Amino acid sequence: MFDFVIVCILFGVFIAWLFWICLFESTKEKLRDKLGEPTRKILYGVTYFIGIAFWLYAFVDVGQRYGWSDEFWFRAWVIGLLFIAIYKIENLIERLKKVEKSLSKDKPKINE
Repeated sequence: MFDFVIVCILFGVFIAWLFWICLFESTKEKLRDKLGEPTRKILYGVTYFIGIAFWLYAFVDVGQRYGWSDEFWFRAWVIGLLFIAIYKIENLIERLKKVEKSLSKDKPKINE
């Protein structure tokens, strides 16, 4: 039971850090300036890999120990897919912002 508590605490801290990095634009800009775009993308990839590893450990190992039902497994997969969807939506929003900026730069300015 003690290892379950440790895994839950680590998972909670990891998720909080993940949302802090991914959802706040100022943090992304600071990371982009300090590390560069390719390094930031690698950091995001490693972050999500670690997150999925924590998620699998917490739900598979602990679930087998305590005999959780199939309904619980379905909910666990839905939660995991939700995290992946949040990541993909965040990337889509970032791409749309870049397209919007490039389109606004290409517009000819009309003198009044």
